[in-house]
Amino acid sequence: MTHGGHIPTFAQYAPQAFKEMKKVYVRYIQHISSIEKGTELQKKITKFSDSDLIYLASGCPMVPAPIRNINGIETSLMQQQIIRSYLKAHYGA
Repeated sequence: MTHGGHIPTFAQYAPQAFKEMKKVYVRYIQHISSIEKGTELQKKITKFSDSDLIYLASGCPMVPAPIRNINGIETSLMQQQIIRSYLKAHYGA
């Protein structure tokens, strides 16, 4: 209840803070858009080595299904890490 008063918006209450928040939020939206378009990979840190590989009866490593963004571009780095680990274990130094 305002008792007849006016409730200010956040922009009215703290114009400089609102301006900063708006700049940061726009950069965040651009970052998310880049990830969805596949032009920027998600920063995902995982530790994966050849000891984590699970092999099929054929001798090849089991690779999970790809994870794709809304544009059909693969965004999961796990598959790449599995393949690199396999190649390094069998053909690397």
